[in-house]
Amino acid sequence: MSIIKPINKALQEILGRDPTIHEQIDVLIHTVIKERVHELQLAYQMSPNENYKEAYLHAMKCIGMIQDRNPGIFVYKDSESGTDDDYI
Repeated sequence: MSIIKPINKALQEILGRDPTIHEQIDVLIHTVIKERVHELQLAYQMSPNENYKEAYLHAMKCIGMIQDRNPGIFVYKDSESGTDDDYI
């Protein structure tokens, strides 16, 4: 439960209102999937195979769906500036 308070505070600052339960859950799911993406990247570097690649592509698709569903939460920096995506 301790992670929820900082997430709610960040979401309130981003959205300018209290986040819905669906937004809170999406942020938690996004965080877990992003960690899994990093694990899959490392696993693929150590042992390149199609299973890791397919799992990575599926995880990236899921991240994209969550980001598309919550455009007010996941804010992107200008790609021309050369900076990475910024998210909560």
